[in-house]
Amino acid sequence: MFRFRFIIKVQIYPVEPGGGGYPQKVYDQRRSFAISILPSNCPGYGRLDEIIRGSSHGKKGYFESYLEDSKCYILAHNMLPLQTW
Repeated sequence: MFRFRFIIKVQIYPVEPGGGGYPQKVYDQRRSFAISILPSNCPGYGRLDEIIRGSSHGKKGYFESYLEDSKCYILAHNMLPLQTW
């Protein structure tokens, strides 16, 4: 089954690694898709926090994602280059 993929930005809260459970903002360029993720609703929360903090992109990272069964899947294995938005 073909899944439409789109690019999202994940912004982490500017605190120490681990995030302390603060919401991470997730949205697309037009903000037609926007959610907040927490450790309680995103199994990959800690991994995203770790990837973004380990990069040179500051407090944001860009990833491919797709929607399936009303869930957002973030393809965290491949952080994309900085986008111009």
